[in-house]
Amino acid sequence: MKQRPFFLIVCAIAVVVAAPSAQPAPNANVPKIRFESVPDFLKYSPDMNLGEVLGVAINSKGTLAVLNHPGSATVGPLYGNASTQIFEFDANGKFVREVGKGVYGLGYGHGIRYDKYDNLWIVDKGTHAVVKFNPAGYVTLNLGRRPEGPDEPEYFKGGRGGGPAPVPIDGYFRGPTDVAWDSDDNIYISDGYTNSRVAKFDRHGNWVKSWGSRGRENGQFNTPHNIAIDRQNNVYVADPATTASRSSTRTGGSCASSCSTRRTTRRGTPCSATCRRVRPTRRRRGRSASRRRRRSTCMRPTSSRGAFTS
Repeated sequence: MKQRPFFLIVCAIAVVVAAPSAQPAPNANVPKIRFESVPDFLKYSPDMNLGEVLGVAINSKGTLAVLNHPGSATVGPLYGNASTQIFEFDANGKFVREVGKGVYGLGYGHGIRYDKYDNLWIVDKGTHAVVKFNPAGYVTLNLGRRPEGPDEPEYFKGGRGGGPAPVPIDGYFRGPTDVAWDSDDNIYISDGYTNSRVAKFDRHGNWVKSWGSRGRENGQFNTPHNIAIDRQNNVYVADPATTASRSSTRTGGSCASSCSTRRTTRRGTPCSATCRRVRPTRRRRGRSASRRRRRSTCMRPTSSRGAFTS
């Protein structure tokens, strides 16, 4: 049977960062990703503007969700302003609806993904929360807790250059970034900007455990920014602050430098497994880490599906 290609739409902001002095030799055997550039693929009205696009995701029906920070030119402070919109488009790029309007757990969304049941998940760095929407658009699960409005934000209490970070609390986040699931539908959150750990919940949202702490040693993180899980239930965490990607088992065991490790079943019995360390992408020479370049067109690889986050 002829395989039908799946088109993944990528509307993102390209970030060019500084590079180390040494450049690796190019690998001539790396396959090229075929893509088609489609200008103005998304179709929406002129009063709907894309500001800072944090991520996109595609579900099993081809629906495209876009996590947008629109900002505001007329209301709210310039610093610390809440800014989150979730737009859904059909497979042809036509606007369908906005999801999550007025949801308490949304303020400054950081990550967006669909699970295998087409539930939409938003990881919100600003509200320290993770929100799950069912396919109809209703909130069915909330992890973490948004700080009360009158309370002093924890950003002023250390954690990112302002002194020692607060002690992590089970079931709560501080600047979470991304979400992933294992084969049993357990939930993994990269609790990134302050707690520097991975948090695990069961499929119903009950707290299970966490692992990781702030540092640069094996098993530690600085800013776990993205998370993914392979079919063998190994957990991969991208940490740009340490210029490394770390892998571990779903029970929290870190992969040794030789890349051999052991993982455990959900009953705790050991079974052999192999993990791989992901070599971080080399940064480009002579570019400022703060310089951002926006793409005016959408690109769509023709061979895979997934989600991208900032």
